[in-house]
Amino acid sequence: MNLAIAIETIPINMGRTGIVFYAGFAASWLGQVPGVYLLTKYWRNDLYALYTGIAVGESDFSSE
Repeated sequence: MNLAIAIETIPINMGRTGIVFYAGFAASWLGQVPGVYLLTKYWRNDLYALYTGIAVGESDFSSE
């Protein structure tokens, strides 16, 4: 997540704030939220599953 925020500064400085907003929105709501929900509901109900869901959801969008 910290790397994603650091890399986001490149398109923001180029004036592409809309693209950064929509990419972050999609990564959060289509990647992280379902990942966290599924892992905390069906795997473990603790912080480990929460952070794993965030990592899985974010890496799904950053690999494309």
